[in-house]
This record gives sequence, structure tokens and C-alpha cells, in this order.
Amino acid sequence: MKLSSAWIVVEDGQRPAGLVAARTLRKRLDTVWRELTVAGGGGARDVECVHRLRVATRRALAAIDAFRDLLPTKRAEWFTKQLRRIRRAAGEARDLDVLTERLTGESEDSGGGQARRRLMAMLSKQRAVSGQPIRLAYERLVDTWLDRVERLLAGVATGRSQPTFRTYARDRFRPMMRRFFAAADRKLRSADEIHALRIEGKQLRYAMEIFSSMFSPRMRARCYDALERLQ
Repeated sequence: MKLSSAWIVVEDGQRPAGLVAARTLRKRLDTVWRELTVAGGGGARDVECVHRLRVATRRALAAIDAFRDLLPTKRAEWFTKQLRRIRRAAGEARDLDVLTERLTGESEDSGGGQARRRLMAMLSKQRAVSGQPIRLAYERLVDTWLDRVERLLAGVATGRSQPTFRTYARDRFRPMMRRFFAAADRKLRSADEIHALRIEGKQLRYAMEIFSSMFSPRMRARCYDALERLQ
């Protein structure tokens, strides 16, 4: 899979790191709010919007982590807390959507048709209930989210006295790579350890999207593809 431009703020690497941070955060936090509005705002149900919402929260969290040194601490902590709450709120709904999709894809010839239909009816009812935490998350944030975004971005350091984005990216990305390879070099003895490596790979992939200008196009594509396969 190619590195999607939808999540990347294209930079030449010579701009102040804070300027790139502000642009990246705005793009990702706006995406979270757009998906939360669809998933929790009472619009037509879109199964994939819950998945998109969870992905958007992860990428927004990755951006906050990547640029944490440049952000106002309390405001960054507030968004970290809210993004995690949104992701958790959407967790059960997403699990039910995945299970329903798998059951729907099974052939009637595989047996247990009546039992499967009863199970799907139960899942549909539970799915309606599982949407309530998402709606509550939306209602809790609808009057404050956009204003909070503006205040967060207003507090990002953007002056030219700070390092260039390329320098900042190199210093931030190296520890992430070391952490990933430290996890990958260990013998994986349990499902939990395999899952932990998968999470490290996912975090590194999200960081690559942020710091993509560090890499040549060829290296970027190869590394991103390898991390996609790891998932």
C-alpha cells in the first residue's frame, strides 16, 4: 500500500518545525472532528466511519507525540485524554461491525444458517446500543472542540529560532526506530508480545507519515510497505 498523501503535510524540511507541527495537527484534529460528527452526530449510519474515526484518533495521537516538545503541555494533555476516550468509545461498535461483516460474508452452505441469522439480529441490537458512547463523546465535545483546537495551535512555537523540520524530525524519529527494532529483535514467545510488536510497527508507520520528508521516495515506499505487511 502506498503512503497516503491524505495524512501528510508536504514540507521541504527547511521550514520551522513548529509551523509544520501546527499544520499537521490542524489537519489531523479536523479529521477526527469530521468523523466524530458523522459517527456520533445523529447522521446516517456509515459503518466505515467508526473505523475511520478510530484511525483518525490514532494518527492525531501520533502527531501530538511527535511534536510534544513544541506544544503547550496542558492543552496537549487535554487532547491526548480526549482522543483516547473517543477511541475507546468507538471500540465496541467497531468490534461488532467487524464481526457482523465476517458473518455476513459466510456462505449459507457453511451450515448453521438459522443460528447465524439469530446471532446477527442480536449483534444488530447490540450495535445500536454500542453507538451511544460515541454520541455521548460528540455531545460532550461539540461546544468546545473547535475552540480548543485553535487554542492549542495558538500555543505552538513557530518562530525561526527553532530547529528546521528536517533537524527536528531526525532527532525525534531515531528513538522511535530504536524502540521498534529493540522490540523486533526479541524472541516473540506469546500472542501479547506479537501484539506489542504490531503496535510498535503501527506507531512507527504513523510517525513515518509525519516525518516523510526525511526519506527519499523510494526508501519511504519500501519502509512503509514493510510496516503495512507487518500489520
